[in-house]
Amino acid sequence: MTGFLFLLALAGCENSPELAQPNPPPEPLAVVKAISAQVKLTGTATVVSVKNGDVEVPATLQVLDGELALRDREAWSGAAGRVDLDLSSFHSGEDLRDIRVKEVLLRVAQFPKATFELTGVSGLPADGIAVGSSGNGALAGQVSLAGMRQAVQVPVHVTRHGAESWTVETAEPVSLSLRGFGLSGPVEALRVVCEHESIADQIAVSFSVVAGSPPPPAEPEGAAVGGE
Repeated sequence: MTGFLFLLALAGCENSPELAQPNPPPEPLAVVKAISAQVKLTGTATVVSVKNGDVEVPATLQVLDGELALRDREAWSGAAGRVDLDLSSFHSGEDLRDIRVKEVLLRVAQFPKATFELTGVSGLPADGIAVGSSGNGALAGQVSLAGMRQAVQVPVHVTRHGAESWTVETAEPVSLSLRGFGLSGPVEALRVVCEHESIADQIAVSFSVVAGSPPPPAEPEGAAVGGE
């Protein structure tokens, strides 16, 4: 009897091959790349600190690396990216001061770069910026320095030079707190080494960054038109 039932079961499987084989796994969902442009960033940042109450000390930093990923080339909705600043490039025009700032305050050997991570863009024209035009907006993000972060909102002026070429500049400097990066101790150490009365906690940061291809060189004033 058992053998008879086994034969019936076997015959049933042979007559219904679709039951004997498992269904094929579903096709994986196609991942559509939403990024329409991913461009490199180059440029400089300017940092202004204040010593002895009201003496401003400007310095520059070079962009070490960076990229901008755009889902929408026009209005920059959904944009993301980052900029790394080379702290060893700190240049104030006075060699001894530069060495002290890099060694005592920034501790470049331990923290060689500062990073801005872009998390959002707002305020640019809804229909985008046409080639040869510009617009104002704001960048939201996080600045990382010495192992700590600060959230920032940066007002910017964006000029579009080509299909994938923009210049992004701060519309006004952004204020950052050295204490907010855990640098109170290094600030005091720098003050003592430099024999300053004081070093202000707040620094003002501005930048000019080229995203993508460099803009064409500006024509000199008075250049001949049409070969005349």
